[in-house]
Amino acid sequence: MASLWVMLTYCIPRAAYNGIDKLQASAQPFALGICSIVGRLLTGIITNLGCTDRVAYYTVWQLIAGLGMMFSVLIDDRLPFLIATYAVFGLASGKTP
Repeated sequence: MASLWVMLTYCIPRAAYNGIDKLQASAQPFALGICSIVGRLLTGIITNLGCTDRVAYYTVWQLIAGLGMMFSVLIDDRLPFLIATYAVFGLASGKTP
């Protein structure tokens, strides 16, 4: 998934460019990774329940991941907003089959 690579490659340099300390900026890939693991676990649980169509489920979450990546350019460049954006993207990208 190329978008995950892009998000991980540029998250700390983007935060450093906007004046955030690199140590604090390292929380962004941490949030992305933890939420990706949680997303992967939730996907297994929810799709095994049989209450959702798997293709539609994956399609919606990939759409959310794509929109999160697009809107990450437009959000405010303060640390809480950046961490929240990467957390949502991690949750959505953890849904990848």
